[in-house]
Amino acid sequence: DDHVYAEYLRNDIDSLHEQNLFHLGEDRMLTTLLLHFFPGMFLSYVPEAQCFTIVPHSMRILLSQRRRWINSTYHNLLELTKVKTMCGVCCCSMKTVVYLDLVACMILPASTVYAVYLIFLVAAGKTQFSLLLLVLYGMIIGVQLVVFILRSRYDFIFWFVYFTIVGVPVFYFILPLYAFWHMDDFSWGETRKVAKMKDTFDTPKAQEAKPLAIEEDYDSTSSSDDDDSQDYSRRDSGGSRPSRRSSGGGR
Repeated sequence: DDHVYAEYLRNDIDSLHEQNLFHLGEDRMLTTLLLHFFPGMFLSYVPEAQCFTIVPHSMRILLSQRRRWINSTYHNLLELTKVKTMCGVCCCSMKTVVYLDLVACMILPASTVYAVYLIFLVAAGKTQFSLLLLVLYGMIIGVQLVVFILRSRYDFIFWFVYFTIVGVPVFYFILPLYAFWHMDDFSWGETRKVAKMKDTFDTPKAQEAKPLAIEEDYDSTSSSDDDDSQDYSRRDSGGSRPSRRSSGGGR
């Protein structure tokens, strides 16, 4: 559709909101534009699709990746609130899910700090978990454990505990704060960088450039026999070769 192309290929992007949309989350923005300009159609999940990627192997690359993902997700959720053709009615609609995701994205660091503080109060004996909170966290953690057991992936239980202890502070507190603090950074950072090649095809090697220079010396032949013999000696030092003159025409 021409409207989608015209909106997607804009070159007058100058606001903080639009730069996060088009420079960092162009794939999400394209999906949002399709929902906006094609209200009678819907997007579906294709389970047969396969994707291969290279995961971040250092904290610096992880920070760069998550900065782009978190900021582009936040601003794209703001754009999704303008789409009027989402399925569902009232509270049971996709727009309600979008608003919940938007609020959760903003308060994620603060909610993590509150959860740690609440656990500290319970451990110190100053308060107790309410029944509703225990049921909620029991369902969240219990469903995960049941899935691991049904699929016989007992190793996932270890990684679940590891993520709860190590991953939650990083992904729910450090990374969102870092992303929000660098919301005006529209670069791709350390991701999608390819290691520099040691040898390039544009610059020939020294031993490959030498015959070219010798060939030029050979082409610039002289009229004297002494110059001809010098040219031959330069082309092959230390090796004998047939004479240029005919063997029958001695001088």
